[in-house]
Amino acid sequence: MVVEPEEVSASDIKKVTSASLSSEDDNTPKRSVEKNASPDFLARLSKKLDNTSRTLFFRLGYWIGKRPLRTIALSFIGVAIASLGLFNYENNDGRGQRIWVPEGTSSGENLDTRDEYFDDSFRISQVILVGKDDADVATQEGVLELISILEVFEETSWEGYGYYDLCNTAAYGDITYCVVNSVLNVFFDEEYVVYADDGTNVSFSRTTRAKVSTLTDEEIKTAIFDSAITWTNDPFTTDLFVGELSGSNGLNERYTPAFRMNVLINGSPSDSTGSKEYEFEKVAEKNVLDLSDQLSSTAYVNIFAAQQDSGADQADDVPLLLFGIMLAIIYVCMTMGHLNSVDSRVGLAIAAVVGILLAYVAMIGVCSLISWYGPVHQLLPLLLVAIGIDDAYVIVTAFDETSDISDTPERVGRALSRAGAAITVTSCTNSFAFLMGGTTQIPAMRWFAIWAGVGIFLDFLLQATFFVACLTIDSRRQKHDRRDLFCCSVVKNRSTKNIFGFENFGLKRFFKNTFAPILLKKVTAFFVIGLTFALFGISISGTVSLELTFQDDALFKEGSPIAEYWDVQEVYFAETSNIFPVEVFTGQLDYANENNQRKMSILFESDPEIGAISSDPFYKQNTLNSWYSLFREWGNLTDPTDVFPYDSYYEELSKFLLTEVGISIKDSLAFGEDQKLVATLSYLAIDTSSEDLDMRIDVKNSIEESIDSAGVPNSFPVSRFFLWFERDAILYQEALQILLIALAVVFVVTFLMIGNVRASAITLLGPCFSVIDMLGLMYYFSIDFNTVTIICLALSVGLTIDFSSHITIGFMSSVGSRYERVCGGLTHLGPPLTHAGITTFIATGILVFSTTYVFKLFFKMFMMIIAFGMFHGLVLVPVILWKFGPDGFFERDGDFKEEEDKIVFNYK
Repeated sequence: MVVEPEEVSASDIKKVTSASLSSEDDNTPKRSVEKNASPDFLARLSKKLDNTSRTLFFRLGYWIGKRPLRTIALSFIGVAIASLGLFNYENNDGRGQRIWVPEGTSSGENLDTRDEYFDDSFRISQVILVGKDDADVATQEGVLELISILEVFEETSWEGYGYYDLCNTAAYGDITYCVVNSVLNVFFDEEYVVYADDGTNVSFSRTTRAKVSTLTDEEIKTAIFDSAITWTNDPFTTDLFVGELSGSNGLNERYTPAFRMNVLINGSPSDSTGSKEYEFEKVAEKNVLDLSDQLSSTAYVNIFAAQQDSGADQADDVPLLLFGIMLAIIYVCMTMGHLNSVDSRVGLAIAAVVGILLAYVAMIGVCSLISWYGPVHQLLPLLLVAIGIDDAYVIVTAFDETSDISDTPERVGRALSRAGAAITVTSCTNSFAFLMGGTTQIPAMRWFAIWAGVGIFLDFLLQATFFVACLTIDSRRQKHDRRDLFCCSVVKNRSTKNIFGFENFGLKRFFKNTFAPILLKKVTAFFVIGLTFALFGISISGTVSLELTFQDDALFKEGSPIAEYWDVQEVYFAETSNIFPVEVFTGQLDYANENNQRKMSILFESDPEIGAISSDPFYKQNTLNSWYSLFREWGNLTDPTDVFPYDSYYEELSKFLLTEVGISIKDSLAFGEDQKLVATLSYLAIDTSSEDLDMRIDVKNSIEESIDSAGVPNSFPVSRFFLWFERDAILYQEALQILLIALAVVFVVTFLMIGNVRASAITLLGPCFSVIDMLGLMYYFSIDFNTVTIICLALSVGLTIDFSSHITIGFMSSVGSRYERVCGGLTHLGPPLTHAGITTFIATGILVFSTTYVFKLFFKMFMMIIAFGMFHGLVLVPVILWKFGPDGFFERDGDFKEEEDKIVFNYK
């Protein structure tokens, strides 16, 4: 509620319309009205477009004023028809993280090809065991405690599903075991094999416990640091599972404060709440944390289910956002009318909110026919409220300025005629800008843009019809002195003052008598322009320094087990956070062909002087694990030119697959109906620590080129992480594309509605400066540049254009000198824009108490959107219009009234 500091009688208020406002004070030199003696084509076009817009909106308003109940009924029928699409509604469940990565990329296609032959999805849960006060865990006690944690997994069950029912199994010779990656692989010994209770699988924990119990601390250290070979005779990558203190120069000899262990569970990464895999992991997490209290070391857990919860956790602050929207609605109810028994418009404000709700339902119905509801769509209610309430305020303001018209339908028609162009420009620019933003390659961003574009357009339609019909009914109530909300009661002595004793239109008087005269002084104008360009220069510097930034742990709740795990990982495994697993896929080719055998030998050779992969600068040494190298080793083929005879190739391969080593890699081979190879997988790791996020694509390209250099047909690297590399590589391009398209649409739509190039260009200054300033401050305030902030930047164009375009249209519709017309625009549209800005501020300001990463980011970005939108729209654009604004639609006082009367007469 706005409380004015002084009372002003109603007789002191000069009625101001968008056609004629003279707000110069006595000290301001009068300026001649800028005439255009011989209007050019654009001037005539501008006039024609304005007249056409006013005519159409008058007819619509007059029709609604005659038939408000019918209009409301038709609105509900239209929304009901649109809502039929809800039967096709679906959210993004099952699509996983693919919605955040570009479609149609080579990485995605390669991954799909790989999945056609190998269906071995699994989920990785991780544990880091840290010695108290960084004590050495490379001891018998430390390893036994790591084994105790694995035993917790093995003993965990959920509704009859145990570890051995769900674990990812592998075989080595006669031994079938659950896959665990850790230092325990060094201590597993076939001579100490102990079977699990099911009698089928070998218990990894019991077997390693039996072995470790026989070793001294010195023997433990020797096994880890001196002869790091796994029980399957593969090299053990020590730095992936044996930690070091952050800042130290490599592993301290024969000492480590931390171990890391990976436990693999079969199941799809999309299996979520209610699935046996998810629930098992949640129980295991609790059990491990309970055990940690009993150990001399501390265990930190990162279960896969917690990673899934991190995405869902972002929705925890949605109720907070809804609470903010409720507070904003209360503000709207208090400020849309004049707070007294008759002039209050609480019921009308509720009608505006109902119109927004109807638009939201219709949007879901329409858009569900073409796409799904994504994770960012929870911002849509806020967006529709911000734009819908802005339209409602503008319509009500225009209606209040027609109080001299007694005929209700005509008054409604005149009001909508005056407000129609303004709300059309803002709604169409927003809607088209978002729809054009649907060209992005990232599905989550694309469908959000399309839903937003459709929602804004429906919001506009319902505010221009449903809300106007409710306004008509409310005006009849006021005309008959009936109370707001309790319309059966008639007020006998109607007051012009509100409950605080102030007259109506206080904010309008402030803009007319205080804000506009101060703003349009030379010293103020120079200060505004200087401040704008100073901020612009600083922001340009920040923008060019802005880098793509996103930390995986940003999505985790503070204090949660997974957040603590990531904090610990940064301390003890910082050097391995940029190491990613990669598979090498070879597809259908003649594997027995001697030439292809030689090429594969070069591809998988471990010697960097010869091998195609091992010589790659981003290859993590000693991580290449290829079935083909093991096959050649079994066949005693030591020279790269040695090959298996073509005729006996598959016979030899069959023999190899019966050996212990062969059994262990059999799942990496896919055979056709003729029992010949159709696809294979080999494994390695890459190190991206030398590259920025947006340059990691170079790592992927380098590995691809290395594999291609071997000449093996139909072979390529595969990794789900490549999808993120592809996304990061195009984010700058996507951001630039979305913003440029949005700004271009703003200019084109503004020009089509106003018909004036100069006015359209000045209007564009608001969102242009706002976007640059936001990008710059993102750098100085250390706000991450990623997909979330790109969405906010796209929103900023739509929300900031509201302020600029309304003021420009108010300027173009006013009469007099540029000074008078700027004052007219500010007086006419400054109050509704201020209310709209405050409404959005209230709705988003509550997010200062948010606890999740996404909503904290939304809060920061929306505060900048509101601040820069209001500054550039209500301060900078008026100053530019004062100095450089074009001629308006009308040349003389009375022209507007004459034209509007003509529109009314012709229609009646």
